Amino acid sequence: MNFSLTHKQVLSRDKTQTRRVTKPGDELRRSNDGIPYIYNTISKRIRYCAGRDYAVQPGRSKHGLGKIRITDVRMEKLLDISVEGAMAESILPEGTTRPDLPTEYLRGFIIYWEQLYGGTNNAWKHNPRVVVLKFELIERYD
Repeated sequence: MNFSLTHKQVLSRDKTQTRRVTKPGDELRRSNDGIPYIYNTISKRIRYCAGRDYAVQPGRSKHGLGKIRITDVRMEKLLDISVEGAMAESILPEGTTRPDLPTEYLRGFIIYWEQLYGGTNNAWKHNPRVVVLKFELIERYD
């Protein structure tokens, strides 16, 4: 899984949640055991599934630096992110002098999101539907 700008936070266990833009055909489903997963009806494949392991990549097509296990999967609108959710994303604005203020994490997440998607249909103001992946670091390659 690509964490090009946030792999250090993942590897330090500060980042425990990530949001990804949904693709056309993405559906939240549950297995017979109640395990949540994102299934894409167009590609006919599972994109993300709780209980599965994924490599932590510092960029597209780069070697993994560790491994995470998805512990929960859900879908929501981007603007539904809570301060707690932003803290789990672990992104602070550059030059933050008060990282003890939880709202600084929300401000940092908004800046980060706009860096990635500003000027597109997935920009903050468009409130796109996102997949929320909660995870834990299970292995770090040194």
